[in-house]
Amino acid sequence: MLKKILVPVDGSQHAMKAMRLACDLAEKYEAKLEIITVSQKDMSKEYKRFIEVEYLEKERAKIYKILGDLGNKIFKELLAEVQPTIKVSSAVLFGDPASSIVEYALLNNFDTIVMGSRGMSDIKGLLLGSVSHKVSSLFDGTCVTIK
Repeated sequence: MLKKILVPVDGSQHAMKAMRLACDLAEKYEAKLEIITVSQKDMSKEYKRFIEVEYLEKERAKIYKILGDLGNKIFKELLAEVQPTIKVSSAVLFGDPASSIVEYALLNNFDTIVMGSRGMSDIKGLLLGSVSHKVSSLFDGTCVTIK
């Protein structure tokens, strides 16, 4: 039985589909649902120079606030689709997406992860690997990937 469902989102259509399925599962099993998004610390070369320089703490805080605000905008759109009977929480994480998702799921005792797949080509996915593939390989619980 499902008790805690984690839904990592990135604003893509695949993530929206995953969210809808997760809502259906949460409603059916009366499970708690948590939506997360992960921002990589080195999202761009411009931001990277601010993050690496220690004395620019104010700039670092601004960057994290901007990334957090972006995550909250994604959540707002997704939460509009959630049934009022479902218990939902959300969080913005920073770091490598796959390892951040798995670490968060383990630390918070999630039994299921439902996430979208970006649908990389077979060759690109083979060479680079996808976040959803890495998560399903690293997570011991149930992991559902939606295309």
